[in-house]
Amino acid sequence: MLLQSGRYFDTVGWMSVKLDNNDQDARNLEMHHRYLDNNIATYIYHAQKSHDFFTKKGKNITRFIDRMEEHEALTKVYGELPSNYYLDCKKWAKNGVDDESLFNFYLNAVETTLVNPKTSANWLFFSNWGVLRGDIYKGIFTKSDLCNPDDRSAFRYATVTRKIANKIVRKTQELIKEKAEEQERKEEEEERKDAEEERREREKERTKQRRFLGNGFRFKDIRESEPGALNIMEDTDQTYLYSESKQQIALTYGWNTQDQCEDNGNDVEHEQFDQVSFDDPEELPVFFWGKKFKEGLGKDEFVDIITTDYIGRGVVANALEKLLEEEYKGQISMKPWLSEYREDVRQNNLLEKYVESTFPYKPPVPIKSQ
Repeated sequence: MLLQSGRYFDTVGWMSVKLDNNDQDARNLEMHHRYLDNNIATYIYHAQKSHDFFTKKGKNITRFIDRMEEHEALTKVYGELPSNYYLDCKKWAKNGVDDESLFNFYLNAVETTLVNPKTSANWLFFSNWGVLRGDIYKGIFTKSDLCNPDDRSAFRYATVTRKIANKIVRKTQELIKEKAEEQERKEEEEERKDAEEERREREKERTKQRRFLGNGFRFKDIRESEPGALNIMEDTDQTYLYSESKQQIALTYGWNTQDQCEDNGNDVEHEQFDQVSFDDPEELPVFFWGKKFKEGLGKDEFVDIITTDYIGRGVVANALEKLLEEEYKGQISMKPWLSEYREDVRQNNLLEKYVESTFPYKPPVPIKSQ
């Protein structure tokens, strides 16, 4: 039996394998897989327990979580959102209007809460999508809804000419893609070397065997595994563990889990979302950006480029260095560095400040009893 969390622990994957009388052929393993709703009522139902379900250790963990929640104020309400904001329902489009895009929601927070118009008259913010972790839903917004609640890193910036700013996003994307392609080539080369080394070892073994046989020794022939033979411990693709007649289609996020559990533990309906992939190796890495330039800004006038700490200290600095080399043909010798943009607004509190000021929470008015 194996338990594994589903998408952000909305569901729990339950897998069971029948191991009795399966010593001879791994292909005959009988596997079953399903998703269960993640709530106590479901667990009690499937564990077939009631009065003794909560163990002493479990109660201690619950008390620890309660104290942590109180100490970290995890359920403190910062505001109330009027809409859902989705990360990967559709690809982000430059200048696109999508009121339910998490990218646009974040860019609005940047413009409203992060950018200081007194010091940054012209600015460009950009980031890879990794700064966003998952969808944010309509209703009360708490610390647990934050994209990066524990990332206290500062946003970083550098002041460059508009000519450089116009090229920085694409140059950064290109460098990330080049690095990924180089890493892939290295891995393929290592795999090729390993395969070649394995082939040489097999050839040595066969040569050794032939020498024994040539000297009159009786030696059991060493053969490679027959085509199609599978080692359950080495093969990472486990689809063969299902027999064709018993293979089940696993339910995915967005499906009714069909727990057959009573009352509030039964079959929570999950909304079916469209989803796009951000991992196309043929495309540039997914970035999103927003900017505000004064009208008629010249190519040699200054712009603050602002980005997240992770890419700002690494690949963005490298991209700036390459752009400066291309622009000034080696006349400028410097190692670009992005400084901290603001001390008070950081990656862990940007959204809470934005939501608190833009979508204030209005507690319901209690109804007076007659």
